[in-house]
Amino acid sequence: MATPCPNCNKFPTLENGDPEVENLDVNWDGEGGFSVTGSVRLTRTCSDCSEAMKELNDNLEDSVSLKGFDWKKGNKPFEPDIEMVKKELNEGGGSVSIESGDGSVNEMGGGRYKKNMIEAVIPYTITISLPGDPGDDEVEGLYSSDIKLANPAGAYEECV
Repeated sequence: MATPCPNCNKFPTLENGDPEVENLDVNWDGEGGFSVTGSVRLTRTCSDCSEAMKELNDNLEDSVSLKGFDWKKGNKPFEPDIEMVKKELNEGGGSVSIESGDGSVNEMGGGRYKKNMIEAVIPYTITISLPGDPGDDEVEGLYSSDIKLANPAGAYEECV
């Protein structure tokens, strides 16, 4: 049975809200890779007033190899010694950060005898900054990718 919107009291169709990344962390494994973890809140909103009516909290997970990074020194492409990068990261000589971009949601299926699936795509970028030798430019590594989550629309729960 359809539930009326608590804000406008209509029985609306539901739209997908923008994914809300609640936290996103990157951890160096000490051996040549990173683990990306976090959580995201996905919502289904009222088509009339945009009030969140259903939600799903999901976990984000990915693993990244150090070899997948694009490197530069100053503004020029650079190919660092990976063993040197590992050593710097293990000794705490560099910094690692992660940022998520604007996610998107795509709804698919829902035809006869098919589940209505909702796919969320969460882009992220990992940045590694390593100090250069005295008088030399800093070395920077960038890696960008997406985490994709697919859930059936029936997995969303009513917002309380």
